[in-house]
Amino acid sequence: MPTSIGTYIDQTQQVPGTWAGGTTHKIYAYPADPAPTIASAQFWLGTAVIQQDAPYSFFAERTRIQIPIRGNGIQLHFQEPAETITLDTNAAYRFDGARPVYVQLVQGPIVALNVIFHTDVIAEARVVRFEQQQHVLADIAAVTHDTAIEAKRTMLQIVYVITGALTIHPANESAIMLQSGDAFVIHPHRVTEPAYPPTLLERTALATDIIITTAWLP
Repeated sequence: MPTSIGTYIDQTQQVPGTWAGGTTHKIYAYPADPAPTIASAQFWLGTAVIQQDAPYSFFAERTRIQIPIRGNGIQLHFQEPAETITLDTNAAYRFDGARPVYVQLVQGPIVALNVIFHTDVIAEARVVRFEQQQHVLADIAAVTHDTAIEAKRTMLQIVYVITGALTIHPANESAIMLQSGDAFVIHPHRVTEPAYPPTLLERTALATDIIITTAWLP
């Protein structure tokens, strides 16, 4: 569902796939045309269900950020050099997509959000929790990066709801409700242009967890 500032992507629109350890769902890839693979996209964001221990895919010239969002966490067993990282739910970890790594479940299957991007792209992802109804405009608008501004890069932002629900209110347009598993992609725009982030409001009485992913594209 497109709006003047971005596109709402609910769970039914997220493209399914498979990998050695389970399944995936693509939320967004850039550029969109021609349709890229994970390995060829400048930027790719999606979720993965990890159902069994397995090696991760090799992504040359790519950086990965992974955040377990449901389940009991994972252990990442890296090589070159050997290292083990325990990643708890809602904890983000950044690593080289070409580094050999084997994932081990801690206690049952999990769901993880994956951000995979070319080394020319600057990106970050963070989990934000809201305990009560509040505006979160500042959390979107305040994201800057000196290198990106100096290079006049294109900024891309995606909001993904882990739990709870949010409403997005584009100016002079109908509100959009995001449920758990839904995403909203703010249209890519030059960081030198006036910002036009949406106002996000927590809609439920329960705590709401979201992930804000920001990428600065060449």
